[in-house]
Amino acid sequence: MDRTIVLIGFMGSGKSTLGRRLAHRMNRSFVDLDQYIESKHQLSVSGIFEQFGENQFRLWEREALLEVLQQENAILAAGGGTPCFSDNMEQMNQQGLTVYLYLEPAVLLHRLVHTPNIRPAVKGMNPEELAAFVKQKLEERSPYYEQANLQIDALNLNFDRVLEMIAWSMRTSR
Repeated sequence: MDRTIVLIGFMGSGKSTLGRRLAHRMNRSFVDLDQYIESKHQLSVSGIFEQFGENQFRLWEREALLEVLQQENAILAAGGGTPCFSDNMEQMNQQGLTVYLYLEPAVLLHRLVHTPNIRPAVKGMNPEELAAFVKQKLEERSPYYEQANLQIDALNLNFDRVLEMIAWSMRTSR
């Protein structure tokens, strides 16, 4: 059984975009964890936060994460905060191959400001508030993200090089 490849990183880092491409190229299934949770609970992530709060979301997120990690040949795009709760990062590293897509805060800010779909976590923020949010969250989350098996600069992704790095890591970490 090939381990699940888990893409982690801040919102806007390209986890879903890269994940879909990797799944297609590697003949694996693709799972976006937030979409998995939404489908399972028939409610949007923002709806879950509004109706049940973050604690309930994080419980459902952990449950979904453990389910997806059991799938064979999957590519998983985890939520930006997923690695930072419970022992999620430890579980992802034990059961999968984790890949941190790193971007500089300024690049993330640019992507979030210009994204066509407003993300619930940053909805209504002006650019200054968004910059402060990105900086603070990255400081909190980086210690978790940096525990990944692979760290990749997501700004100038060379898709073939990413495939090589993942293949090499899968071979050497068995």
